[in-house]
Amino acid sequence: MKYQQIILETDSWSLVQILQGTWEKPWSMILEINSIQSLLRVLTVRVVHSLREGNTLADFFD
Repeated sequence: MKYQQIILETDSWSLVQILQGTWEKPWSMILEINSIQSLLRVLTVRVVHSLREGNTLADFFD
């Protein structure tokens, strides 16, 4: 199965900036961020910031 486009929604503005290369990677998460960025290079992924209030599923677990 091949996905046409993946949309990654997160309420972390800093994660969006890091994945897009706007902000520096924190040293403590460099391996994880590099792995995610490797996947982003081979897949069609759009990284989107979404306010936490707009994510009712995440609010349910809060």
